[in-house]
Amino acid sequence: MVSSVSFVEFEQPDGDSILVDPSDPALRRLAQPIFAREIELRQRSSAMVRDRNEQLTAKGYHLQVTRPEHYTNLFLHDQARLRIELTEGGFRAGDRSFSQAEMEELVAREPERFSANVFLRPVVQSHLFPTLIHFVGPAEAAYLAQIADLYELFGVEAPIVYPRFSATLVEKNIARVLKRRGSN
Repeated sequence: MVSSVSFVEFEQPDGDSILVDPSDPALRRLAQPIFAREIELRQRSSAMVRDRNEQLTAKGYHLQVTRPEHYTNLFLHDQARLRIELTEGGFRAGDRSFSQAEMEELVAREPERFSANVFLRPVVQSHLFPTLIHFVGPAEAAYLAQIADLYELFGVEAPIVYPRFSATLVEKNIARVLKRRGSN
């Protein structure tokens, strides 16, 4: 059962587009090194996100994404998409428990059964499709600030984050009314 399918579109210089289905098993096999590293460094990656979130909230920023710290940044697909919970000495997904070795073996043998959560997805995307610059709005910039440290942890080059151009167009008559009322 697939809970949702999304596609990533890449604009080519000649104007053609490439559509990518992130649930494609071949792509998930290519992402296997990231999945394996998340299993290996599960507590460290979770702590990095927690620490960054604490830094951001201490500075008065609103978090775009929250999640319990006791979960990995992966899902296991087994009839449904299951969060992988950190347990004492291992993992739990649904009603099944896994040791560290069992989970490492499963990721190595069947990476197509795994997918990244919201925190790890941009890292996987940059691993699969290296990107120089990412044009973002305010919410995306805040979200990427939450996960910035994960790129280095996973050995993936982070894209440059650059604000997307935005403007508000005001009709001439409206501008005059705003000016009279003291609004700039």
